[in-house]
Amino acid sequence: MWKCKQCNEEIENTFDVCWNCGTSKEGTASKNIDEFKKAKEEIAEEIKHLKRKSIGEILFSFKGRICRSEYWVKAFPILFVYHILVWLIVNTETNLVRRGISILLFSLISLWPSLAVSTKRLHDRNRSGLLLSTLLLPVLGIIFEIRLITFFGIIFCIWLIIEMWFLKGTEGENRYGPDPLNKLEDLNLSINGE
Repeated sequence: MWKCKQCNEEIENTFDVCWNCGTSKEGTASKNIDEFKKAKEEIAEEIKHLKRKSIGEILFSFKGRICRSEYWVKAFPILFVYHILVWLIVNTETNLVRRGISILLFSLISLWPSLAVSTKRLHDRNRSGLLLSTLLLPVLGIIFEIRLITFFGIIFCIWLIIEMWFLKGTEGENRYGPDPLNKLEDLNLSINGE
């Protein structure tokens, strides 16, 4: 943090100009006050969007990117609870028809959020959400009794899980949107005119 010599505002070190009055770290006033006011309004608008996405945006929208931390903190717990509920139904329900209907309902309810979250994680890795369709390979291999498709499908599923769960997203903007981790840095560069 640094303190503005003009207005005594505490400023983040990532900013070279006071967001309150436009004075630089060295104490020189902004040359173009109108340009500074416009930049200040843009900062205020960007700060509104700096907050992480809501749970609804993460679970139901296929657009954009989510970083690993958003996945692990917001999306994964919800999907984990779903799997616990399915496990409880399978192990406690004795009526096979009710068990089947319950599992089918939970599966249908969780399909959209699971696909949305996984698609956004793939977008963060600069990959298409269509890669998720390859998760059907093991199922197709089992249905058509083709062991080679089943084997390679399982290998691909493991690779896809590693990619979505553990690997960092592409740095900077990609074809699916801006880097969710670099919004403050991008904002600072645009203010400083770089």
